[in-house]
Amino acid sequence: MKNELKSLVHVLNINQNYFYKFSLQKLLSTFNARIFMSKIYHVIIIALLLLVLLSCSGTQDIGKVYTDKEANQLFGTVIYSSVIPKGIVAELLGKTNKLIMFGIINKTTVVLDNNRKLLYPKEVEYKDTDVFTAYSISTVKDLISKSDSELINIEQRREVLSVSSGLYTLESGYKCPPKCENF
Repeated sequence: MKNELKSLVHVLNINQNYFYKFSLQKLLSTFNARIFMSKIYHVIIIALLLLVLLSCSGTQDIGKVYTDKEANQLFGTVIYSSVIPKGIVAELLGKTNKLIMFGIINKTTVVLDNNRKLLYPKEVEYKDTDVFTAYSISTVKDLISKSDSELINIEQRREVLSVSSGLYTLESGYKCPPKCENF
């Protein structure tokens, strides 16, 4: 007897139970896949929502501490520098909320609070249009804690103003103006 090749339709017509078994199995497998995909979809949506919430939190620090070598490579060499004792900077940090602003006006270091009110020196003239660099209090404290130096250098580089102490430099602050309204 010759082995005849039978088509799937022929086999299913002879054994109809197989047909129901295949269709039921197909239905169940797609149902399980839908449940699995639904779970993955929910996990992805929840993860994205958490990511958005965490990125919008108000605990964002302004500024980053670099090594001197990194700062020189990224921001260039120092053009002008002035010094403030570490104790005075630590005292000024207690007189402001959230952030502190540094600037050099006519070769004089000027320090402002988060409302652009003068903290240091006692008297100096500055305009509302003068640009200051703002840093979070926490990043300035981080710089102070990393360094053993008793001096804080306010450094004017080619395009940025940085704050250094010992072997560390604080940079990547916000310019005020224009970003003053974010404070």
